[in-house]
Amino acid sequence: MTKENKEHSVVITGMGIVCPLGHDVQTVWNALLAGKSGMAKTTIFDASTFPTTFCAEVKNYDLTKYTKNPHLHKNSDRGSAFAIGAAAQACRQAKIDLETDKPTDGIDRTRLGIYLGAGEGSIDNDVFFNSIVQAWDNAAEKMDWGKWAQVAFGKMDPMFELEQEPNMPAAHIALLTGARGPTRSCLTACAASTQAVGEAMMMIRRGDADIIIAGGAHSMIHPLGITGFNRLTALSTRNDSPETASRPFSASRDGFVIGEGSAILILESLASARNPGDGDGACRCWSWL
Repeated sequence: MTKENKEHSVVITGMGIVCPLGHDVQTVWNALLAGKSGMAKTTIFDASTFPTTFCAEVKNYDLTKYTKNPHLHKNSDRGSAFAIGAAAQACRQAKIDLETDKPTDGIDRTRLGIYLGAGEGSIDNDVFFNSIVQAWDNAAEKMDWGKWAQVAFGKMDPMFELEQEPNMPAAHIALLTGARGPTRSCLTACAASTQAVGEAMMMIRRGDADIIIAGGAHSMIHPLGITGFNRLTALSTRNDSPETASRPFSASRDGFVIGEGSAILILESLASARNPGDGDGACRCWSWL
């Protein structure tokens, strides 16, 4: 590798994942090798009357295993909660201190950034739909939006509603890590996480940051999300066999299977990733970009 290439090299120093196959990289890898499926009947809400009654859920996830201060994340939606777990794993692997006012890792927090691909969070479905029902004017056969606002404002929790914003997973990771560098979120559907990792790499190469926590997080397994995809006829309705429903290249395919989770990489400049005192020697990295 030439000197010029070294100066622009970006390496991966940490990885973390929370998904339907497991809550850490090794468990998920072993499940993939074993051909396991994360698809099953939907349990997050009652989907028995929906055209699609199954999905790929993250099961038995415990946020308190990944943070010393779960109260800081008490309003997090599912996507943000998964991002916290995946980021905590990746940061520990990359030797980035978590949740401390006086970090000892030697990392300048103003040079530690975040770039996530993330979608909108779940609305408060009970309150939202209850407001619609109460505001419907049967005589006029139309919505009374003034009444809808009155009911909604009286019942909605502002902090819960704030969690719908797609920047919130990044905000929770900033709380977890103390990151104060450039922070970005992109919402570009299925390309979002790939875009986040690619642009994070370019930001490091430009010198905007030394380290960026990059990846994605999302969950749309809620009544409104599933309703939307069912109305689009985009979801598989193979309800009798959830485990075999995902078959994108088959002539018998009938739609995709919706899932949820988070995957995080720690991207660093080569100079940042080298162990102190090692000169051009060891680098605490898993892969080169």
